[in-house]
Amino acid sequence: GISVILAVLYHFAGMSWDDAVMHMMTTVSLSGISAHDASFGYFANPAIETISIIFMVICGFNFSLHFAAWHHRSIGTYLRDPEAKAWVGALAVLTLISAATLVVNGVYDPLTALRHAAFSVVSAASTSGFGTEDWSAWPSALPILIMLSAGCFSCAGSTGGGVKMIRLIIAAKVAKREYLRLLYPNAVLPLTIGKTTIDDKIAFSVIVFLVVWVFSTFALTIAQLIAGMPVETAISATIACITNLG
Repeated sequence: GISVILAVLYHFAGMSWDDAVMHMMTTVSLSGISAHDASFGYFANPAIETISIIFMVICGFNFSLHFAAWHHRSIGTYLRDPEAKAWVGALAVLTLISAATLVVNGVYDPLTALRHAAFSVVSAASTSGFGTEDWSAWPSALPILIMLSAGCFSCAGSTGGGVKMIRLIIAAKVAKREYLRLLYPNAVLPLTIGKTTIDDKIAFSVIVFLVVWVFSTFALTIAQLIAGMPVETAISATIACITNLG
């Protein structure tokens, strides 16, 4: 259903039917492949970009959450889910930071900055990898922040790659609990997300996964450097490969 709606919207926003169907497939799968070398920059169409942003966000949600929302006929399902709120909140914060940085550095006017920042952030964070602008040339730490978002932001059960937002939430909860244990050694501190209690075995497996992920990224980056790649290219190529960033 999402795929059919997206293909139709792409077409009526300005794509040919061929482009609409091809880009629908790579948007819903968050694979980021385009039929054009310039990716979405080929169309230079704000309407197409807006539609793409919306559906990259939708496909970055847990698809079980879509089913639950459809089953209960309630958008409140998204508002009650901690991972969904973290997904949208992280996108919003990083988009505003990126847009503000671009405006302050005189790269774009405010509206253009918001347009390109939103598309680039959502595209990278969802591990799509579509492009309208070369954000690797943007000032300050933006390229690093946007690239790192690909490893973290999309939800479990989505079509995106990366470590998934729920694992980051669990890791943050574990870190907070262990800090509180230092202050209050005798306190009983269950690990909860929303109304769900997380078993310590699950929390431990998440921490192990994250350690392995970080170590793998570091090791592969070193291997790329040994092979002769520049530092920036080695880091970005490794993150792109290990997260399936398009």
